[in-house]
Amino acid sequence: MSYDNLNRRQIINKLNAAKTEIVHLKREQYIKSAIETEKSKIEHALRERIKELNCLYSVAELFEENEDDLDAAMQGIVDLLPISWQYPEIATGQIVLKNMSYFTKNFEVSPWKQEASILESGEVIGTVEVYYLEEMPGIDEGPFLKEERLLINAIAIRISRAIERISTQKQLEIERKSLQNANITLKEILNKVKEEQIEVGKAIHSNVEKTITPILNALKSEAYPTQQKYIEMMEKGLEEIISPFISKLSRQFMTLTSSEIQICNMIRSGMGTKEIAGLRHISNATVNRHREHIRKKLRIKNEKVNLSTYLRTYMSE
Repeated sequence: MSYDNLNRRQIINKLNAAKTEIVHLKREQYIKSAIETEKSKIEHALRERIKELNCLYSVAELFEENEDDLDAAMQGIVDLLPISWQYPEIATGQIVLKNMSYFTKNFEVSPWKQEASILESGEVIGTVEVYYLEEMPGIDEGPFLKEERLLINAIAIRISRAIERISTQKQLEIERKSLQNANITLKEILNKVKEEQIEVGKAIHSNVEKTITPILNALKSEAYPTQQKYIEMMEKGLEEIISPFISKLSRQFMTLTSSEIQICNMIRSGMGTKEIAGLRHISNATVNRHREHIRKKLRIKNEKVNLSTYLRTYMSE
């Protein structure tokens, strides 16, 4: 092999090696560029997700800080909208809630719009709206990201829940005040009834003293000894009419019959079994059965308590 041929071959080998090196360099440069591009996309996506999370966190804070000021909360939320979207420099927003509107300073309506409904009890009562003021490349939903769709839906849901909570609290407050007023009215009525009862009691007592008592005293002075017992019973009955004992006994122990209440009154007055039986024309055994039923209903059946003493004590309480 001549010297020239040897040099030519060496030059060719070097050229081939250089070409191979250039291919490797271009491949590495392409891979590096692809990695940088992907890294940039990931970083951009992360920044967008952080913005979205910050937005949702701030929405929760606004509702917590403005529990009693819905207008302030809504304005605060609408001001968060532009900075939470992909192109904040050309973004604008509005919240429409019933007959109120809250919007950013640069608010304008444009063809590039993303919105979500605000609900209360299943009915639409408003919307959350984000606009771009310039046309941008189409992505998932026109110029808007699919993540931005999730974000605007989440904001609308949080507003809906807050509105329902506020409405529930207002209704509870109205019902509480209504119940309070009803209780006051009921107390006033009960006090009035009590006052009227006292007045009626005084009137009955006065009438008995003026009209009936003198007649009974006259009858007692002329009656036979056997008749005087009945007159005394009438006097005791009249006393009980103007006494709270019977009404109190009936109110506290609703299961007592009218006969048992009358016998309670006789026992309280100091009458024995035989005397009660004679006046009511019943047997001693029947009176004893009444006594047993009364003790049971007064919950002193198995207690060592004198019934007459108990009834007198009960009345004095």
